[in-house]
This record gives sequence, structure tokens and C-alpha cells, in this order.
Amino acid sequence: MARGMPTRKGDRRLHERALATSHVATSSRTIAPGDTAWLAAVPTAILAVLAIVLVGPWLGERVFAPDDVRFWSNYVSEVHPEPVEQGRFLLALAAPLLLATLAATAVRRGPLPAWRGLDALVVAIQAAVVGFAVLCLLQQQRSLLGALYPPEETPILLGFFTTTTLIVAAGATAALVWAVGDARLRASLIRWTRETRARRIAAGCAAAGAIVVWLAHALYTERTIGAAD
Repeated sequence: MARGMPTRKGDRRLHERALATSHVATSSRTIAPGDTAWLAAVPTAILAVLAIVLVGPWLGERVFAPDDVRFWSNYVSEVHPEPVEQGRFLLALAAPLLLATLAATAVRRGPLPAWRGLDALVVAIQAAVVGFAVLCLLQQQRSLLGALYPPEETPILLGFFTTTTLIVAAGATAALVWAVGDARLRASLIRWTRETRARRIAAGCAAAGAIVVWLAHALYTERTIGAAD
């Protein structure tokens, strides 16, 4: 055998050493907070779907269909109560809160060790979320999974997502990714948004104000009920 050429025994040792080094690197790595949030999306989706399917009808019948509610006789023929749908929608609104709670709880418990295949799993979850969002968008536009309403009903359809809104959303997403990727800008954002008591109160007030503004258009009086459509 020529001098300097590795033997099979030497190759085996090098291979075992590489595996050991890779194992140490993998075992010493921890799950990043961003990956924790994506992993938390899986139990959130499972619990949300179970709650919507199983608890939604019970909640809707007891909260949105009280026995003492009567509609005006002039509107009875035009009113179609949907307590089950409303109950399920209320539970769906709680899903983001559940996701934030699970992610924050996991992060505050301390860093968890990563495992092989973590990156692939996170990418698969991200792809599933994007695919679901695209499917919902196409379903609203083209009814890929079937008609949204029975043929005898003529609902009022509103186009919430237009080409303009999608382009703006894509541009805002690209700008956010660029801002987070820039080290100097990221450092400035961290410095400006460092949590303090005053900033915590201001953020809470801003969130409450946004919720009030967003939901205010759903409130009606005797004068505005005629424009409810």
C-alpha cells in the first residue's frame, strides 16, 4: 500500500469521529424561539379544530341563540340565524391567543435541545400554513372545494383580498424580512422596543384601541340597522 493513503480502519475512525462531532454539535444546539412558535402551531391547529367541531355547536346554541330573543316581524323572513357558525367563529378567534400562549410558555421555560430533522419539520409546517392560506384564498374566489352557499341562497359577496391588497402584503412582508435581516436596523429596533412599564402600557392601550376601532362597525342602533348589509 502506498505511503500516505488511508486504510479502511483509518476511514472507519474518521467516520466515527465525524459522527461524534456531528452528534455533539446537534446535541448542543437549542431550539430558537422562532422555531418554537412554528412548532407550537401544530398543537394549536389540532386543539382549535377539535374545539371548533366539538364545542362550537354547544357554545353557539347557548350564547348566540337565547330563548328570549325575538326578531321584528318585518325582518323575520330575511333573518337567518347562524348560532353554530358564530360559536365556531368565536373559538377560531381564540386560536392566535392559544398559539401565543404556548409559544411564550415554551420559550420562558428555557432553551430546549434541538434534534435532527428539526429544520425540515419547521419548513414543512411553514409550507403547510402557506398552502392552507392559498387554499382559503382560492376557495373564496373560485370555490375549489365546492360552493360556499346552497344554490337557493344569494349571499352578499365582498372581495376582501384584491390584487392590490396582495401586492401590498407581499411588499410589506419583504420589507419586514429585510429589516430583520439587517444587523444595524435590527439592533435599533431591539433598542427602541425594549420592554419597559411605560411601553407595556402604551402597547396595551394601542392594542385595545385597535380592537375597539375594528369592532365598532359591528354595532348598530335604531337609526343604522337599515344599513346593516
